[in-house]
Amino acid sequence: MTVLRNQAVRKGPLAIGGIDDAWTGHADARRTLAAVHGLRGAPLLLTHSPDVFADLLPGTPTMLAAHTHCGQGVLPFYGPVTTVSHFHNRYRCGLVMDPGLAVIVTGGLGTSGPPLRFGAPPDLWLITLEG
Repeated sequence: MTVLRNQAVRKGPLAIGGIDDAWTGHADARRTLAAVHGLRGAPLLLTHSPDVFADLLPGTPTMLAAHTHCGQGVLPFYGPVTTVSHFHNRYRCGLVMDPGLAVIVTGGLGTSGPPLRFGAPPDLWLITLEG
């Protein structure tokens, strides 16, 4: 396993960039993008917190993120009890599209804090990249 902290590597046909965690204040999306664009290969960005997505420009490669657990505790008629994004529900879960940008935020398999999930089932995505 290669840990990427605002770095990029080429793996097969992909140029994979890993943006460090925004919650710890170590994310540097611009540095990571420069590293990705310096490699030949289809660009793909990975990050723990989807909050860095708001700072990216149109034309940025697809990004995969985690961190939110889809709210982990989601009550009927109320919604998520809490969120771990500075943008609240915007990046809570699923495919988020902006003009020229796409981020997939997975719910993941685990938990954070209390070891339970309610109304936010764990998920695992199979993503096929083409083109």
